Amino acid sequence: MLVISGYPIAVIPLTQRAEYIGALGVAPSGDGHEMLNDLVRASVARSFAETLTTCLSSDSVTISKSKGAEIAAWLASSV
Repeated sequence: MLVISGYPIAVIPLTQRAEYIGALGVAPSGDGHEMLNDLVRASVARSFAETLTTCLSSDSVTISKSKGAEIAAWLASSV
């Protein structure tokens, strides 16, 4: 439902499950918003990078070398 509404995919790794659940528990009190935001933001960036990398490795995608290098640099810096 969220993806249909335009929200990005956020895959929380199992290794961060306890941290995520902890952040959900304290977020309503106002103390955990930053921790929850950082965790979800990093997960969205990682999921987007994986999706984009998969798309760019497809033979059906044509992209200039300079744009490909620009995207690769962005991916490396955001994950």
